[in-house]
Amino acid sequence: MIRHSTALSGLDKGFLLFESPETPMHVAALLSFSIEKLQTREGGLDFQRIRDLVETRLDDIPRYRQRLVHRPLSDEPVWMDAEGFDLDYHVRHTALPQPGNRTALNELVGRVIEQPLDRKRPLWEMWLIEGLEDGEFALLFKVHHCMVDGASGMHLLFSLFSLCADEKVEFGSHWSARPRRSRLTLLAEELDEQASRSAELASLVAGAVRHPQQAMRQVRRSIHDIGQAVGGALMPHTHSPLNAPLGRHRRIERVSLSLNSVKAIGSATQTTVNDVLLAVVAGGLRGFIKGNGYPDEGLALRVCLPVDCRPPDDDFQRANCVSALFADLPVDEPDPLTCLLSIRNQTDKLKKSGAAHGTELLVEMNNLMGADWMTRLGRRLAMGLSPFNLVVTNVRGPSVPLYLLGAKLQTIVPFVPLMQNQGLGVAVASYCDRVDLGLSADRDQIPNLPDLARSMLDSHLALQAAVLQPPG
Repeated sequence: MIRHSTALSGLDKGFLLFESPETPMHVAALLSFSIEKLQTREGGLDFQRIRDLVETRLDDIPRYRQRLVHRPLSDEPVWMDAEGFDLDYHVRHTALPQPGNRTALNELVGRVIEQPLDRKRPLWEMWLIEGLEDGEFALLFKVHHCMVDGASGMHLLFSLFSLCADEKVEFGSHWSARPRRSRLTLLAEELDEQASRSAELASLVAGAVRHPQQAMRQVRRSIHDIGQAVGGALMPHTHSPLNAPLGRHRRIERVSLSLNSVKAIGSATQTTVNDVLLAVVAGGLRGFIKGNGYPDEGLALRVCLPVDCRPPDDDFQRANCVSALFADLPVDEPDPLTCLLSIRNQTDKLKKSGAAHGTELLVEMNNLMGADWMTRLGRRLAMGLSPFNLVVTNVRGPSVPLYLLGAKLQTIVPFVPLMQNQGLGVAVASYCDRVDLGLSADRDQIPNLPDLARSMLDSHLALQAAVLQPPG
């Protein structure tokens, strides 16, 4: 059977189920470029060339010309080519009022990010923003989380951009939508997939019967790892001023650090880049919370840490391939070095605990059984228990420069969606010699988000002084 639609994994569907007007489930990235190579004679941005490039590149990433439809029996969402695909709806052009400073850019990005994507269309938007100071323009990419995770998002950048500043591009698209299938065809696909899942389950059972001892060892390990995953998510944690019911509006900020400085701190303390960045976040939150008059004594914020599960040779056909770990940021610890070492001890234990593998097993079980009830149960538990205070995700970006029609990519600032009752999210991306933290927040819960960004910069400087500068 020729398949024209593609089913979503249980994890992909989860991001659709978690979505509400207050919690739109798309990720975003704000990219900045020098405008010189894409400037028109009149001094503006050559929007048409960029639009034509996107049209050309989409031939290699067909998911971005597909929309969601639902199967007749289960109502499960699947992907199908979007007839009448309208690129001009997705690629948009705007400009900042002069002088085009960061405050104006952040305000615009916050307003764009807070708007849910239209589920009747392919689930992405690209905003080209000109009028920035210092001769730059920005590109804001908005993609639903059911289509992409951090690693596949970085892979998407390589699909759209070039490694060479003077690469020649042959513009033009050869795409056309495949004919829409009837409900009968969708039903046949659904029944065929259910039969395939049943056959896979039968094969697993037969394998366990043939090798019972090996099967028992795998079951015991799986039970242990799943217990570690579930236990970590259900451990009690403290409430914080960052956790309250969300509104529908957002604000964003950016914190930019030297990657070499972060690596030097890690090398001196035998910690990872991720450990150092978590310590920067913890110290920044401590300063922010104290500065706003909230008590920090005994305060440890539970963070969800997404973990990339893709093998080195992954072809990025899967939208999401992540697990998760849960750690406590010692926000009450005033000494930056002690805070960092505490985080290192936690992450070392978590890596050995099997918790990430346990979360991955739960996702695989959900996929194998086609059991949406597991995803729905997880949603109810998350809404009722609020198992963590915030998400902190870290994605390794390109270590070499990328170019958009000759214009050099300067920075990558990522943003994560906010979950129910979580007023702050932190996303981190490295690029060349910089690492940027994108802060997304509920507009009303955290009206002074720039203060938090400054506190994180101070936290990095304090950690740098404690580790790298000899005592005077």
